[in-house]
Amino acid sequence: MYQVFKIPKRSGGFRVIEAPNPCLKLRQQRELYYLRQAYKISPFAHAFQPYKNIVTMAGGHVKKEYVGCLDISDFFPSITYDHFR
Repeated sequence: MYQVFKIPKRSGGFRVIEAPNPCLKLRQQRELYYLRQAYKISPFAHAFQPYKNIVTMAGGHVKKEYVGCLDISDFFPSITYDHFR
């Protein structure tokens, strides 16, 4: 149900992309629509939000004494069906 391919990273190496087939993608988009109706998105959320990006995300950290950054390697492939369910 997914097309798997690799794209090069700027820093070297490759990023694995798992793109859903058109039928699954449509189903996921429909599910997302209903989830967005059922749950309020936090005003602090920036990932995959319309009109929000790295600049709007960084704005909340301007002139702060401490700012942290966390990169979770291979986060999505580590989520199993049981975690999702």
